[in-house]
Amino acid sequence: MNSENIKKIVIFSTIFLGIFLLINLLYLKTVVSGTIIYRIEDQFNNNKNTTKILFMGDSHSKFGLSPEMIDESFNYASMGEAYFQTYYKLKYLLENKIINLQMVILPIDLHSFRTTDRSVYIDWSYWKKFINLRGILSYYGTGRFGEIIKAYFPVIGNGRLLLNYLVKKPQLTTLDRGQEIRLDDFSLVNDRVKTVADRIDYVFKDKQIFDSFSAEYFQKIIDLTDKYKIKLVLIKFPVVKDYYYGTHKYIENFNNYYSDINRLIGHRNNLEILDYHDLFFNDLSYFGDTDHLNKKGADYLTNKIKKDLKIQ
Repeated sequence: MNSENIKKIVIFSTIFLGIFLLINLLYLKTVVSGTIIYRIEDQFNNNKNTTKILFMGDSHSKFGLSPEMIDESFNYASMGEAYFQTYYKLKYLLENKIINLQMVILPIDLHSFRTTDRSVYIDWSYWKKFINLRGILSYYGTGRFGEIIKAYFPVIGNGRLLLNYLVKKPQLTTLDRGQEIRLDDFSLVNDRVKTVADRIDYVFKDKQIFDSFSAEYFQKIIDLTDKYKIKLVLIKFPVVKDYYYGTHKYIENFNNYYSDINRLIGHRNNLEILDYHDLFFNDLSYFGDTDHLNKKGADYLTNKIKKDLKIQ
């Protein structure tokens, strides 16, 4: 290959790389910045100096806890957030002294320790801020380097999303100090029996109910809050009655399940467990679906937590 051809290849590669980087930057500035998780991050940065109580964890916290009911609180939960992710997020905040934290409120539900589905999409362009390369590899193993590349170049595989965004900007959901407001009313759903059954299968089918990876990071969260002398409150969130008892299909003995969790917890002075699983067994109007509260339910539950913990 002569020097002229090499020169053409270098010029072409440089132009191609420049165009790719510009498209990736456009994707970050439009699609990514408009996602809920990034909008929550913006709200957190605006509230971190006055936040002393964090609601963390998965969608049960995300929809089910209302910061407006408790002063100096913020809902920092996200969809599908496993203990693995919560641990690294909390560790980052504490080690970098980003927040003067006094209390963390976290779910401890029937699904909380199930096998983490590695096939579910995680936006590593966001999570790489909290989780280093070693942490990502501990999650996937060494065979998923494509996920790491997409952490820095999220436009890969998502070009259609960018085009759709440019054609029609999506309508944004309402957020209040991190909480995504949900107004659905499960009592108005027609085929609730099938909905409950389908949801139970989706959550538990082909999953190990008590996974060692989840248990490891749950224990790390406890150790972390102990180290920084932060009160950890574990919540058994309200669920629909038929959903709760329907999970017997996959969890034969609830007492054994929670006994395993209690062995992980041990004797901790700065930890409290609050059980509200049956709080709304007789009123479906507090739910958005089988196991998530709507705004009405979230306000009621958060106010009850405030009273039970004697938060001023």
